[in-house]
Amino acid sequence: MKTEPAEAEISPRKDLRKSRRTTLGSAYKEDARFLPNLSAVQVIGPLGTGANGIVYKGSWDGKIVAIKSLGSGTNETLDEQTYSKFLKEGKLMLGLKKHVNLIDVYAICYEDTNPAIIMEYAERGTLISYLQSITEVSTHFVYNLVIGIAKGLRHLHRQDVIHRDIAARNILLKQDFTPMVSDFGLSREIEATEQYSSTGQDLLPVKWMAPEAIRTKRFSTLTDIWSFGIVVWEIITVGAVPHGEVELMDAMIQIRDHFATPPIPTGTDETLVNVMKQCWYQDPDMRPSAKDIVDMVNERDL
Repeated sequence: MKTEPAEAEISPRKDLRKSRRTTLGSAYKEDARFLPNLSAVQVIGPLGTGANGIVYKGSWDGKIVAIKSLGSGTNETLDEQTYSKFLKEGKLMLGLKKHVNLIDVYAICYEDTNPAIIMEYAERGTLISYLQSITEVSTHFVYNLVIGIAKGLRHLHRQDVIHRDIAARNILLKQDFTPMVSDFGLSREIEATEQYSSTGQDLLPVKWMAPEAIRTKRFSTLTDIWSFGIVVWEIITVGAVPHGEVELMDAMIQIRDHFATPPIPTGTDETLVNVMKQCWYQDPDMRPSAKDIVDMVNERDL
């Protein structure tokens, strides 16, 4: 990968190994959006570190991009299961129809020592970082965020994709504060039952999860809706952590067994209160769809 002088760079990588993983990645070589390496990408600097790697700011194909590197920063290859899963998810992301409220994925690098996702760059970073940098939000701003995120989720669900980790940390903001649903590391195509069973190896976002998802490790569009209600709560509390004072294990038990939800602040707009309460219905079938939420917010009294 090319780098600019005096800027951060991704650790050097050896040539692609003649391995089963390389063969697997090469199966996508007829698609120009699948890159054998990152030689055409110029790194500007790091943006942050997550559970699955480092995110860099860079340039590619004449535009500023974000590069989510799933490598460990060494020449070690990922295990075959992780690598295969990454490629499958990359293909899913590239196959999604574009939407203003969904992060745009441009390309996937299948280099076995440093697989990476090249995606749209969000100038204002994550929603949670922005919220935690301010002290208050206007009603107008809150509604713009809520309806934008709902539209992004509606777009995903219309394509039979569940996200499984809807949270303010996984919403990115454009320069004009347009929210974009991002981070599909947990996303899966919906099976015929609209459910997905976790492998037991996933890191599950318990404090954002629906009770039935904690109990069964199965996810659906309706568990996404519960999590969406938590995102609305994160916005109106200006970046507070749901169940923040509760230990993770205790929170898991309270949500799973007692349908615990974070307290809605006094004085919250009535439409937003209704949205959250409906998202948190104990019976999943009673929860609104993302489309219902968009309609509900659009029809509020102005």
